[in-house]
Amino acid sequence: MAAFTARTHATASAVEAAAAEYANNEAAAAAEMAAVPQTRLV
Repeated sequence: MAAFTARTHATASAVEAAAAEYANNEAAAAAEMAAVPQTRLV
């Protein structure tokens, strides 16, 4: 049971790290896109 618990915690930690990295990448991409001047056609 201890091995299962350890694997479960390791998996949860990996998922949390991946989610944090994804959120960081999304924020960085949004900041880059916001910094680019936009041309608007009317």
